[in-house]
Amino acid sequence: MKKIICLLLIACTLIPLLVACGGGGNTVVTTEPPKDDDPVVTTAPTTTEYVEMPELPDDPDYDGYEFLVLVSGNYKVNDFEASEDSSDIISQAIWRRNVMLDDQMGVVIANKDIIAFGSSTGKGGAGFKAMQQSYTTNSFDYDMCMIGSYDAGVIAYSGFATDLNTLPYVDLERSWWDQRATADLEISGKMFYTTGDIGLCDNRVTHCLLFNKGLIAEDPTLVNPYELVREGKWTFDAMATEVSKVSVDVNADDKMDYQDKYGLLTWNDSFSAAVAAGGNKLCTINEDGVIEITFYNDRMETIADKYTSMVFDSQTAFNYQYNIGQANWDTYRHAMFRESRCLYYMQTLTAVSTFRDDDLDFGIIPYPKLNEEQENYNSLVSVYHAQFVMVPTFMEDEDRTGAVVEALAYYGKQLLTPAYFEKTLVGREMRDEDSEEMLYVIFDNRVYDVGLIYNVGNLKNILTNCLSGRKNNISSQWNTYKKPAERNAKTINEELAKISQTEE
Repeated sequence: MKKIICLLLIACTLIPLLVACGGGGNTVVTTEPPKDDDPVVTTAPTTTEYVEMPELPDDPDYDGYEFLVLVSGNYKVNDFEASEDSSDIISQAIWRRNVMLDDQMGVVIANKDIIAFGSSTGKGGAGFKAMQQSYTTNSFDYDMCMIGSYDAGVIAYSGFATDLNTLPYVDLERSWWDQRATADLEISGKMFYTTGDIGLCDNRVTHCLLFNKGLIAEDPTLVNPYELVREGKWTFDAMATEVSKVSVDVNADDKMDYQDKYGLLTWNDSFSAAVAAGGNKLCTINEDGVIEITFYNDRMETIADKYTSMVFDSQTAFNYQYNIGQANWDTYRHAMFRESRCLYYMQTLTAVSTFRDDDLDFGIIPYPKLNEEQENYNSLVSVYHAQFVMVPTFMEDEDRTGAVVEALAYYGKQLLTPAYFEKTLVGREMRDEDSEEMLYVIFDNRVYDVGLIYNVGNLKNILTNCLSGRKNNISSQWNTYKKPAERNAKTINEELAKISQTEE
């Protein structure tokens, strides 16, 4: 009975879904301008309507087939597991999507969850091992996978994944697929992994800045960052100026530690987010469609100078990963922000829910730009925590797999994304309309770095080494890492080229 009620509710709110599987594609009604010899029309013009629909089989019925999704990675989120009795809005949306797939296509969405912190370690990762086993035995263990980033890169050049551009019914140009992911991750026309409305993990782990509005209200010297963002003036220099204004030895013990007040609370991953925010990447897909190292240049030097000078000031900035034992990371860092002992908190959007039930008045903004001339505020999708859609090389039924993958993404746009963005993030966790405005800035300018995903030459270690040594020696480290990174990039490109030649 509950399933019937759920279907009726969905039918009432999602009318286009009732014809989504009819293979009719997009419905477009247009009115062309009249020609010179056309009679004068005195009636009201026809309106133009565009309804985007997926191209799916006519009346698909997969007879209760269990469509198994492998979910792996570091961040404990599974966008395919839900109970009909859950009171959580997102879980309800996941369950409704599963019900829709069962009702519309006759497939039962199931999942195998092997998520574990520390699992995204390339060839040692659980996701890689699972797909390698499936490939080696030429078996149909999984229909689709949501794989942690580092595993995804290795799986791609190992040949264990299908080029999604070749999968029947999947159209990565549709709005339910992330077009930024396509632009940043497509190699020689091949898309072995991507993301979009099919899941929420990439949204949750997008880097952002939380800030304490109460501290700004109390201190007339502090500036409202919302206005700086709108004016295009939220830069590393502007942020450093604000951070430098807050430093209080709360317990008066003549030393600065987690018990005191700072202008900035940060962590190691923020350096890679700052690189992306400043308009640079470790590696980029160049015009030839291959990975090119873009780590070291004048822009990178400037970003590193500005970022490290801000975070190395121990009087105004606190890195919880180096100053707190790992067992206490969450307890102390959240307490520092909750108790108004830091002005800015570098985090991902996952942190927002932590403070949902607090009285704390906080806002959300993107990372700063390098300078005012930079066009966009770039927000990196955290590689360590993200998951990507992949489909194993071997499939029992390509048409069925492609149709279900596309339907999962389409219904995700109708159900999952609104449940997260409108009903949860904006509806329950935001404190003001300004933060909602900032979320659009953040999501519209997300960045994916293939240098991080493929872990090219361990270049990301340069950033970590700078932080651990509290020294900006990017230049000298680059001289050490350069040749191994170039060899590694060449190897990855060659392996991906071999896969392309085999498919052709």
